[in-house]
Amino acid sequence: MYTAAELAAKLEKQELGLQSDVEYSRVYARQKWRQNRWAVYRISMGLRQKGVSELDIKAGIDLAFEKSLEGYDSSDCDDGEG
Repeated sequence: MYTAAELAAKLEKQELGLQSDVEYSRVYARQKWRQNRWAVYRISMGLRQKGVSELDIKAGIDLAFEKSLEGYDSSDCDDGEG
């Protein structure tokens, strides 16, 4: 059984034509970065709330920002301290 957040995320992925949580994370991260100037931590929190796994969040964020964030460390999204 899915939670309401997980179901909403799955429906959103289908509407966008995305097949994987990694691709969803990449698109979500780029969108939130460009439109709202969200930080990596906030993006990862939003993805967690949508039911995306930590591994898929890190992979998607890494793909989204591989060329735009010099010195980015994906371990920064593990906690609010980094």
